[in-house]
Amino acid sequence: MAIINFIKFQPEYMAMMSGDISVPAIRIVQRNFPYLSDGEEQTETELYITALPLKVLEERGDIDRRHPGNPEGYQREPNANRINNEMVKYLTGEIGSYPTSILVNVRDSVKYEPKERFNGMELGHLTIPASAKLIIIDGQHRVESLKQARRLIGKISENWAKDIEEYPLPITILKVDRMMEMVHFYIVNARQRSVPTDLAFELLREMVYRRTLPQNVAKSIRGLIKPSELWKAKAMEITNIINEDSRSVWRGRLQRVGEEREERHIAKAKSFAQSLQHIVKDRTFSNMDDRILAQLLIDYWNAIYELYPEAFVEPGQYTITTYTGLNAFHMLFPFVYSTCVTLRGNITMDVMREVLSHLKMDTPDHPDREFRGGVGISKWEKTTSPLIFRSTQARDVRTLAENLRLKIELAMEASS
Repeated sequence: MAIINFIKFQPEYMAMMSGDISVPAIRIVQRNFPYLSDGEEQTETELYITALPLKVLEERGDIDRRHPGNPEGYQREPNANRINNEMVKYLTGEIGSYPTSILVNVRDSVKYEPKERFNGMELGHLTIPASAKLIIIDGQHRVESLKQARRLIGKISENWAKDIEEYPLPITILKVDRMMEMVHFYIVNARQRSVPTDLAFELLREMVYRRTLPQNVAKSIRGLIKPSELWKAKAMEITNIINEDSRSVWRGRLQRVGEEREERHIAKAKSFAQSLQHIVKDRTFSNMDDRILAQLLIDYWNAIYELYPEAFVEPGQYTITTYTGLNAFHMLFPFVYSTCVTLRGNITMDVMREVLSHLKMDTPDHPDREFRGGVGISKWEKTTSPLIFRSTQARDVRTLAENLRLKIELAMEASS
């Protein structure tokens, strides 16, 4: 009974929302079990468990969302359809209970005064300074649905709306830096339920390539990522280099997560990164330095640009910069790379352009009639080109890449 009375909300424990937050809280420390891993250090995670009314999360909560003003954010905008069509209905017409904890992080210092101990836990008072935000890691849809329910009910009764402001939410509070905050977001969202693909790619890249982490933390983060997923981090890192390099025909033209689509954008960074799997999974390139591989791909696409400039001047008219073209040309890249080595002993933009230029030559012996004439820009036209050049079926795209490869081989044999 003493414990129950202790953790009830009492006015003296809650300061003004704009000032310090002082609440009763349970403090626990969770540890990993590295006993089966040689050389691993034991890590500790400190948690504070309490409850806060919705109005406090509204006033003091924050979400590290990715948008043009915060390009390193790790969360997306909430799903309005899910909130309006599912969660508000659940709150207003069904059980209306959110028993699972909202996970937040406080990046600032906090003060904790233990009062008593039991079962390896501590009961006490937690004080969060007025300057600190409660960064919501998991639970933004629950908070947003309560806010939306309050707006709707407020149109009927202000008193009912105030009841929703007092809706108590169980809260788990972390005390970690931003990087570990993002790692917890990835664990909760990408491992336990799906997170949008484009954001998952960015999170993987951020976690794998953050170079300022302590060695044991970096190793732990890599351990969270399935080996089969590591290619995504490499692909997104290379994509970002290609999108930022001043030499690149793609510079600023790949729409990153959180960016509003602008006229300059001709493809999504996520789509480009996904299509790189045909390269970064290849044995030749999987261990190649990312910047070296990115420079090779910049040269490769600059060579493609010189052969098909229209595709970049009017990208909406052609399929080269769409799913079809990105995947076909990235499937073709390992062949072009090895051909450059065989032909000239080095790999430069000029040599790659020389190899790729054979696509525009006639190859009357090609088994597929669509590839017997030169593959000029008209072959890539979105509405009038042969279906093989605009199909988005994975099997067709692979067939396209194989036919392009064969065409180069036949044209090189004829011209030798």
